[in-house]
Amino acid sequence: MILSAANRLQLLALVLSLSATACVGEQESSTEEGATSEALSSTTSPEPLPLVVTAKPTTPATLPPDPMRSGSPEPGIELIGSGSSTTRFASIPENCDPGVLITIDTETARAGEPFLVTVEAVGEFGLAGLWWFGDGANEVLDHAFIYGVPDGSRYAWATWEVTLDEPGRYEIGSQARDLAYPRPEDGLSHQASEGCGLDYTQVMVVKHQ
Repeated sequence: MILSAANRLQLLALVLSLSATACVGEQESSTEEGATSEALSSTTSPEPLPLVVTAKPTTPATLPPDPMRSGSPEPGIELIGSGSSTTRFASIPENCDPGVLITIDTETARAGEPFLVTVEAVGEFGLAGLWWFGDGANEVLDHAFIYGVPDGSRYAWATWEVTLDEPGRYEIGSQARDLAYPRPEDGLSHQASEGCGLDYTQVMVVKHQ
């Protein structure tokens, strides 16, 4: 079929019209897809939160020694002095680490009158604490009287004022523990009782005349 010039012009106009419509549709579709993509991106990909790092402690917490006997200290026992030394106590043998020594300022005390109990301790790893205790024959002494060494010194001491009302002979012992206790895997002593042992002394309390 041979088209006239007028028909050819009408057909060309129709083709151009259809092409323009298709381009507009593609542009609108592309715009809608872009908007949807941006919306999804803003919804599913929020800004990352800042990283928070919590520092771990560099040294473990150290607790004071556990009492060897239960209960609270009785009236008549008072810690009156304590401290640290920069040099090792000569009274404790060099091979004792930790080592402990207990002394009393008198061999005989009057009932109702105070006397002094002093405990010295050494621990080359640094001391956690030192303490003394009675033999259980007297209710007042049936406790552990503890001094927790606050600065972890290698050499420390503490003194208590003690008043007993009941006459009799009393034996009291002492103990010390270092900061590495317990550490059985290293094969070393970290408590006085594991090495040279506890140290004991006695005091005689007589009636007041």
